[in-house]
Amino acid sequence: ARFKVCRSSSKHIAVRFCSEKNMWWQFGAALAAALTAYGYRTLSHAGMFRKVVVEKRSFEASRLVYKKYVGKYSDCGVKFQEVVNLTNEVFKDKENAIYRSVGVWIDDPMKIPASKTRYAVGIFLPEGEVGKAVEKKLRENGYECQDLPKATCVTTTFPFNGLLSIMIGVSKVYPAMKKAALEARVENPGPFMELHFVDPMGSACGDGLVYHYGLLDNQKPYLLGLPESSEYLKEIRQADDRKKQ
Repeated sequence: ARFKVCRSSSKHIAVRFCSEKNMWWQFGAALAAALTAYGYRTLSHAGMFRKVVVEKRSFEASRLVYKKYVGKYSDCGVKFQEVVNLTNEVFKDKENAIYRSVGVWIDDPMKIPASKTRYAVGIFLPEGEVGKAVEKKLRENGYECQDLPKATCVTTTFPFNGLLSIMIGVSKVYPAMKKAALEARVENPGPFMELHFVDPMGSACGDGLVYHYGLLDNQKPYLLGLPESSEYLKEIRQADDRKKQ
């Protein structure tokens, strides 16, 4: 009888162990499924599964107010914030006022050391009196101004909703745009531009998209008075050689 009791008790413990094991397995499976779904939604929101469709079209003539910088493109965030804050001071009393901020990337970081790449950050001036007020405000804070001609570009859009979308965008957009440029028989497209529609009363990227452009012609004015990258690279190498002497 004692043997039967022990045997019955052991069986109960084994059943309980299997039940608890099965419960933890189910919990783990549910957690894995939830994390997978969350990861998929996060990546999808950041543009991982978005197809990059590149078109060839004209970029209309515009008046640009900008500052030029040298350094890593990844450091441009504070520069964008500066020009947006200054511009918003002019737009603060205007309703339904949307304007365009822009980054102009002069050099290919695959060819020019990242710490020495050149770029500009600014805005395309709106028309009318508000545009004149914005230009005056920015000039007072060290910005330059230049009229840019109409140009042919390769262009596409990509989500802009955080660091992950920026990283994914860089890895997907620029190879696609360079490929499209080669198909248009332009071996050295650029400069490249990233344009954002800014809502002064809301998001610094009003529609959640970045508009990418790569110049195919009329490139020189978009260099903003700077030498071409090939000449700039020679200057960098000559400076390095002088340091070694």
